[in-house]
Amino acid sequence: CHKSNKRLPPAFFARNPCVNQSHLFLNEREVTQDFRLQPGIYVIIPSTAEPHQESEFILRVFSRKHILR
Repeated sequence: CHKSNKRLPPAFFARNPCVNQSHLFLNEREVTQDFRLQPGIYVIIPSTAEPHQESEFILRVFSRKHILR
């Protein structure tokens, strides 16, 4: 598991496409998404609809198969 507090450079986002293609922000207390992903390393980035806003997030990840750490 790779842990880092560094910001990802803009080039990272140019090289790695977003899995969530909807780019839809919902003004809801709870949002659920279901993805079927190929094995690999993924970055989850919680965000707000408006730039420069701060918020608290609870993130839960469920998997139907074993996840390697």
